[in-house]
This record gives sequence, structure tokens and C-alpha cells, in this order.
Amino acid sequence: MREKIVVFSNPGAIPGNAFEEAIGQLVDLDMEKVHKDLAEAQAEQQG
Repeated sequence: MREKIVVFSNPGAIPGNAFEEAIGQLVDLDMEKVHKDLAEAQAEQQG
């Protein structure tokens, strides 16, 4: 979860190398784009 948005969900354990890769991708995530994409998707669902 980042800025109150779920950006990764994986039940159970994941191998250490996959965990490190996921953390790296989360750090590099462009949250401005995530917010924009989320708003667009919500607008499409509503109308």
C-alpha cells in the first residue's frame, strides 16, 4: 500500500529475490500516474 492505494497484493510468502524486486519497483512507481490512471478507471466505471 502506498498513499492509501493497494499497489501490490500477493498472498503467502514470496522468495527473497522476488521480494527485493517488488520493493524496487514500488520505490520507482510514479504515484502521480497511478492516481491519474485510477481516476480515469473510476470515471469509466461510473459513466
